[in-house]
Amino acid sequence: MMNIEIWSDYSCPFCYIGKRKLENAIKELGVENKIKLVFKAYQLNPDAPEVAIDGIEGLSKIKGIPKEQVKVMYGQATTYAKMVGLDYHMDKIQYVSTYKAHRLAKLAKKYGKESELTELLMDGYFVKGLNLGDHDTLTKLATSVGLDEELVKSILNTNEFANLVDKDIEEAESIGIQGVPFFIFGRKYAVSGAQDTAIFKQAITKALEETKSFTLLDEEDAPKCEGDECSI
Repeated sequence: MMNIEIWSDYSCPFCYIGKRKLENAIKELGVENKIKLVFKAYQLNPDAPEVAIDGIEGLSKIKGIPKEQVKVMYGQATTYAKMVGLDYHMDKIQYVSTYKAHRLAKLAKKYGKESELTELLMDGYFVKGLNLGDHDTLTKLATSVGLDEELVKSILNTNEFANLVDKDIEEAESIGIQGVPFFIFGRKYAVSGAQDTAIFKQAITKALEETKSFTLLDEEDAPKCEGDECSI
């Protein structure tokens, strides 16, 4: 099995798009039994509010731009999403801190449910417009993948797994990650941004061949999120 490490945030529209492109690449290559996805926490905006606010209003305030301009940006993200079969509803987004969701994902990882919960969190944020800062919402998502309800509630009411979230964020800083999504294949190759599926296939193939070099495959100006430039 080869690990593909993925730094992403649930409030990053291109993280979900990049994740889907990667999954398509793995499927097209037929290497599902050779790949393990390892999700790493990243926060685009650590200062996001603990209480959710309207996504359009939130991004407008953060960037200091008119709401109409925000709607245009949202429209562009929606278009990219449709290309990989994702039906974004950007008008429903609830802008909120994703830190609790990241902590919950670490609990899910402990029980082998990380990938399933990550999919639900991303779908919840961009497709269903769920509040990922709300304990009831997070509990429903976590229990739907088989996690114990009382355990989930306990985690949400403490700061447990915060050290693992912080470790991921510190690791991203240490290796120079400045935007997400960011993918590392077997600690041999890296891909920055929601690249075309062909780029992901190239990285997977080369990494599986155990090429010793570590190269940033960034051949295109792929969309990605950097700081509050894409924190929505």
